[in-house]
Amino acid sequence: MLRVAGIDILVVTANSQMLDQQQFKAFGIMLAEKSAIGLKSMQHFRAAFEPITGRVIVCDSGALSTSQFHRRNYRNVPRPIFQLDRDMVLALQSYRQFCQ
Repeated sequence: MLRVAGIDILVVTANSQMLDQQQFKAFGIMLAEKSAIGLKSMQHFRAAFEPITGRVIVCDSGALSTSQFHRRNYRNVPRPIFQLDRDMVLALQSYRQFCQ
């Protein structure tokens, strides 16, 4: 654990998701005393941490787990394809209107 300018930072060497508040408590970090908590985790944190938060803010770093598929450079995917090409949403809406 590191403390930098009054901020407690828990650093681990093995890849792991934040699944449990105990991971903080083991290092003496009491979450109830904190006004904000930052986690690097995809979705695994929700069951353990959402109940103790007032609000969850999800940040998209643009890394491998980004939900913004159009930002990825897919080379072997036939185009256009839904979720990679923003135009597909409009085409799908037009198709649904045509079918009605």
